Amino acid sequence: MQANTKIKGDTAENSNDNSNSSFIDLTELSATMVYSEVFQMMYYPENYVGKYVKMEGIYDHYHDDATDKDYYACIIQDATACCAQGIEFQLSDGNYPGDDTFNVTVEGTFSTYEENGMTYCTLVDAVLD
Repeated sequence: MQANTKIKGDTAENSNDNSNSSFIDLTELSATMVYSEVFQMMYYPENYVGKYVKMEGIYDHYHDDATDKDYYACIIQDATACCAQGIEFQLSDGNYPGDDTFNVTVEGTFSTYEENGMTYCTLVDAVLD
């Protein structure tokens, strides 16, 4: 893990001040702020590429039968649990848990990749805590 500045606090001013931070610890934010920050990551991924992210959420696994690929994600819900955003992750050791759904903490380097003409966000070299 990289030892750098963390984003802390529950104000939009603090959470949006991540342009110089290379470690984003979403576990220290309120549910509303985490959801907002993940939303920003999905819409402005270029602002997050290369940053080390730590997040808590619900582990999810999806298998695409058409491509025979597996995708793993950490799903974040907003404070009322009516909306959800997720970030895919790729574990550095390749040892993924089964298909069960459970709470997880994941850390990794934010990155993007292209697939089928679309840009996707992922945490690479990720580890589960």
